[in-house]
Amino acid sequence: MKINRLKYKIIYCIISLLLSTNISYAEFKDIDPLEGINRPIFAFNTVFDKIILVPIATIYRDIIPDIIKIPLENIVLQIKYPISSVNYALQGKWDLSMHSLKKLSTNMILTLGTGHIKLDEEIDKNYKYTNFNTTLNLQNVESGPYIVLPILGGSSVRGAISKLVDTNFIPLNKKLKTNISITNAVIQRSYYIDKLDTLEKTSVDYYAAVRNIIMQVDSQAGNKEPETHSIEDFDFSDDEELDFK
Repeated sequence: MKINRLKYKIIYCIISLLLSTNISYAEFKDIDPLEGINRPIFAFNTVFDKIILVPIATIYRDIIPDIIKIPLENIVLQIKYPISSVNYALQGKWDLSMHSLKKLSTNMILTLGTGHIKLDEEIDKNYKYTNFNTTLNLQNVESGPYIVLPILGGSSVRGAISKLVDTNFIPLNKKLKTNISITNAVIQRSYYIDKLDTLEKTSVDYYAAVRNIIMQVDSQAGNKEPETHSIEDFDFSDDEELDFK
């Protein structure tokens, strides 16, 4: 219990620091001052990806039938609704915050096979998921430099902290969250097998290509109109737009 309290205090301090301090990374001449450290970690992640993740994701994509994939992806998707609800509330978008909870409730009821909650069709048509990275971006918090973490991959510093915040406030136990995160990683990777393979083969510098895409998506968090398609091209640093159906 004391550990959980300490964890939340640390997260609170990080959030407070980000929101109350005019953090500027203009002193960096580029977005990747840690490139000397990032590249070896990226190389390790690439090997791990090809040996472990891609084979599993390929089996999932090509062998697992839709009758299993669709319910599984919908279950994994549910975890995003409470995160979206809290972040929409922090962004002052109360209608979208309540809509997120309604979508979660509707899906739970449909799963149980009883009752019905009517959603606002106009809001639902343009609905998209949000997260703490977007919340901070809308508060003009700088994204910071690019950082690559072992296994977890690359993101901005703001994106990495945001993922930590969102993950820690998911109302599930640690083991279940871990299992869902692993499942989600396999699902997401299955959608990008061909795209990333093409990117690697056609790029002069695969590391730089991935970094530039991730940082571009990160800088646009919350600034785009909702898309009608399910998965945005190369949006693998921030799964805000990811919509399994």
